[in-house]
Amino acid sequence: MKHKYHNDEEDFETTKTVQEVAALLSVHWQTILAYIRDGKLDAIRMGNRYRIPASSYRQFVKNRIATPKYVTIEEYKYEIKTLGI
Repeated sequence: MKHKYHNDEEDFETTKTVQEVAALLSVHWQTILAYIRDGKLDAIRMGNRYRIPASSYRQFVKNRIATPKYVTIEEYKYEIKTLGI
């Protein structure tokens, strides 16, 4: 019997498998494992598998988008020329 103030949906965050996150990011599943090992992506170990909480995935994506792209001066000049600036 559930307690009238208890809500299971609030207690548990949705998670994804390594393969699901790899598909979302269009990378190989071993790349996701490397991100987990390197501490770039937080995950929960369950037996011999990992589950990635939705909040960890969102933070990882946010960090990747916020990371500036470093380019060489030649690439920069090419982009400027291509854009007609």
